[in-house]
Amino acid sequence: MVPCITTIAFRNTPLYLEEILPKVAAAGYMQIEVWGGHIEERDDNEMPVIAELAERHNLTIPMVSCYLGTFDLAMTNMNAELRKADFAAMMGRLLGVRYLRAFAGYVMECSSRDANEAYWAYCMDGLREITRVARESGLTVAVETHKLTLADTVKGCQRIIKEMDGLPVKLILQLDGPAETEHLSPLDVWKELKEHVVHFHQKPETSPYPVRILRELFDKMREDGYKGAISIEAAHPNVKPEPVLKRGMELLRTLGVVS
Repeated sequence: MVPCITTIAFRNTPLYLEEILPKVAAAGYMQIEVWGGHIEERDDNEMPVIAELAERHNLTIPMVSCYLGTFDLAMTNMNAELRKADFAAMMGRLLGVRYLRAFAGYVMECSSRDANEAYWAYCMDGLREITRVARESGLTVAVETHKLTLADTVKGCQRIIKEMDGLPVKLILQLDGPAETEHLSPLDVWKELKEHVVHFHQKPETSPYPVRILRELFDKMREDGYKGAISIEAAHPNVKPEPVLKRGMELLRTLGVVS
């Protein structure tokens, strides 16, 4: 397991990635997940420079998070999402990442439990196209198991993988998806989905799970050979990076991710 943090923690600062990298490294993290807001107004020629700076700080960049796949309920934004995917794939390739973060449908406005078949078909058609775009740049799409998306239940996640017709789609495990939606234990969700999980999002606090439950989960993930990121993500509107960096690392130590 690798301690990671997403740069959305710096969303309320004027800092560029070049200024964020040393702060993340100094806090003890080994990977940095690049939030789309930190590259949207950047030139593609700058990305190799950022990748080199990350390497100097002993940081790797596993993922770019441009929030792909947020297909609207009116089913009208396919072209916009594919343009976003083109941009994310280009920038991700230049940064040297492996994964592009995606959602399965519009966040907080749909669920795998009640979405109609027309919306399922629209989202899956779009996700297949995004996956093809990523593949052309040597990248893989990872869908986040976020609540109120089509990936908010175990069956929803399994259906997404099946609907890709063999295209390489993986999962970002986030416990506010299947675990909270279906009132399952984190361990049970892991056992059902582990073969597809390449990334994990963890808030800088344990709520709603006690430390014991999360420690058991991470111990089992380690036992099962998971070697991906445990990425601290604090996305609330008034987020401040300093406490997130500190609390996140303290939590990762408590949970045995960092010794």
